[in-house]
Amino acid sequence: MRLVDLLRAIFFLKRKSEDLGSIVSFPKSGRTWLRVMLDKLNLPMRYTHDGSGYNASRHFKDLQIGNKVLFRSRVLSIYFSPRRILFLHRDPRDTAVSGYFQKTLRLGSKSEISMADFIRDPHLGVEKVIIFNLMWLARGCKLKDFKSIGYEALRADSVNGLANIAKWLRPDSAFGLSKVEEVVRETSFKKMREQEEKGELSKEYDEKTFGITVASNPDSYKVRRGKIGGYTDYFSDKDLAYCDELLARYDYFNRVRELSKQTGLL
Repeated sequence: MRLVDLLRAIFFLKRKSEDLGSIVSFPKSGRTWLRVMLDKLNLPMRYTHDGSGYNASRHFKDLQIGNKVLFRSRVLSIYFSPRRILFLHRDPRDTAVSGYFQKTLRLGSKSEISMADFIRDPHLGVEKVIIFNLMWLARGCKLKDFKSIGYEALRADSVNGLANIAKWLRPDSAFGLSKVEEVVRETSFKKMREQEEKGELSKEYDEKTFGITVASNPDSYKVRRGKIGGYTDYFSDKDLAYCDELLARYDYFNRVRELSKQTGLL
């Protein structure tokens, strides 16, 4: 075994005792809400954007799906198998809008890019989200311990969605429905927003994750809106037409629906 394989083995062996698997998502797909819920159920996970983060701003043609989550070494895979992987996906239009405010208000970006330019940018915008989601869902269908869930479905049926995730992650543990319902109530948008405003979430997690950049601007909050279909409040008619054309070209929603039949938890 090469030295690099040995080092990876040591790292993943240590990780094995600390978490149950990985949550993969494009930035601003609702991961923070899911993370808080899983933490309250004591379900430790690793969280990754798998190279799609806004700091790197990689062109969608340069996405390398799975390299940060799956093992690249055939030697190493003999000794270790990837843990469970849950892929969280969200409507690319809502994802891009939330990403715009993350990039321009929360990451200290000096760029004054407009919303219209942002959603069309191949390093940041809607097409990148579309490709990332479709690539991961297609890849996941070939993996053993892979499941997916849509943010919209989880919002619509949070109790059953969270219960299904918990049961999949720890099939031998009994998570009472009352406990799951309690966690869902505690992590409502209203309560999490109040906790962020009071600084409670930044104390529990970290200032980088939950620090409010502009208190007077609600779009600068980590818990920003959580609104499904909220992109319509920000897009012009041209923006809407651009997104419709993209989604149709990739046959996005039909493909997500078909791929999710094999891996979806809801």
